[in-house]
Amino acid sequence: MNRPDMQRNSRTVRGVGAAVAVAASLLAGCGPRADLIPDPEAELATSSVAVHVGTTRARTPDGLWSRAEPDALNYAVIDVSVPPERVPGLVTLPGARPDPREDFLTLRVGTYRERAAFRAEARRALAGGRGGEEVVLTVHGFNNRMGDGVFRTAQMVADFGIAGPVFHYAWPSRGAPLGYAADRDAVLVARDGMQEMLQDLAAAGARDIVIVAHSMGSQLTMEVLRQMALRGDRAALDRLGGVVLMSPDIDPALFREQVEDIGKRPLAALGRSA
Repeated sequence: MNRPDMQRNSRTVRGVGAAVAVAASLLAGCGPRADLIPDPEAELATSSVAVHVGTTRARTPDGLWSRAEPDALNYAVIDVSVPPERVPGLVTLPGARPDPREDFLTLRVGTYRERAAFRAEARRALAGGRGGEEVVLTVHGFNNRMGDGVFRTAQMVADFGIAGPVFHYAWPSRGAPLGYAADRDAVLVARDGMQEMLQDLAAAGARDIVIVAHSMGSQLTMEVLRQMALRGDRAALDRLGGVVLMSPDIDPALFREQVEDIGKRPLAALGRSA
């Protein structure tokens, strides 16, 4: 699959040493971790999902991304192979012998040199998708590494048959159970990056953006929407088709203030506050 103005990473896979990841919800970050190094076995897969990723994680010398160090917004597209022999709702990760029939695997990783190239690719994805001008943007929660959110997004696309292009915002969570305080700070640093991604999606022609956020990602989402409302960024804010907050990690009083500042929006909160 050719994408203009992109750099390809084609490193040999290393095993992640885990067999099955069982998550409690669509974007949860528990259990074994997803590896973003392309796996040769993924070439044998019969189905794959392209996840368009915006992230404020810093790039690393090996062409991937830091676990926690923040940086300016940068973009990638990650193709994830989807196993035909899977249980809906589960992301199965490979052990010592990856099997594309049973495991989710990284197929390809491409990066964009500049935001304009990402907008052009998003425009092409919208034109070629079956979902019209609707896009889904997922936002991961606490204790997630970058691969966790990407694989969970691919699983959601496969299980729900999402027709349009799917995007994922990866903020620099430490991906550690004891990193809650650090992740709280990381959410605040990541606000501008998510706003810029929403602006780029709107500029690419997305007219119906549905945000699906989990856990601490829900607080990030609400803070970004509040920030956009206070700054008068209507061009992107008015493109929202819906906001789904799953197990939102938000103080109720803060949530009420956020909603008041944002104004009337299609909003659904599912599950208990994490």
